[in-house]
Amino acid sequence: VASLAHATMLAAIDVLTRGDLEELRGGLLAALEQAEAGTFAIERADEDGHTALERFLTRHTAAGARIHTGRSRNDQVMAALRLYGRDALAALQGLVLDLADSLFAFAAEHERRSMPGRTHTQIAMPSTLGLWAAAFAECNGVNADAAAAATGSTSASRRETDSASPPPKARFMMSSTSPPVSPQARCETEFAGV
Repeated sequence: VASLAHATMLAAIDVLTRGDLEELRGGLLAALEQAEAGTFAIERADEDGHTALERFLTRHTAAGARIHTGRSRNDQVMAALRLYGRDALAALQGLVLDLADSLFAFAAEHERRSMPGRTHTQIAMPSTLGLWAAAFAECNGVNADAAAAATGSTSASRRETDSASPPPKARFMMSSTSPPVSPQARCETEFAGV
């Protein structure tokens, strides 16, 4: 995803042609298919997955060697971490919603089962087990909303209220580059709709 966004930006600034972009898109999809099938190989000579992907693209496309133009390893790592964080938060949100559903089912089953209410360590107003469970279920709904909000924030390239600050990816660029790369354009497309 991040490499496709980067290639799209390189095409937008005319470092890649539209044909190069389509060729890279096909290569990236082929690499993704291999990764999902468990057949994408990271060789001993590769430094990491990023190098392996670049090697794969270079072997399978004429434009593959240019996929790293204007992009540091730090850029790649930050994009990978953001994507991982987004996926982990989405999984957490699903688990929290599953827990809330279970608590609501338990609450319905025990709607009339009496229990003593408590305020800290003191007995309080009588309650029901169902009401107690429903309160926890609602709390988990709030937690799921928080996970959804956090998932959205990992996709945002910059805060709308802070338009003067550089996009997060621009802060991690450690050195300059000769092509007129556009970190902002890459940020705007890298995680949009993902």
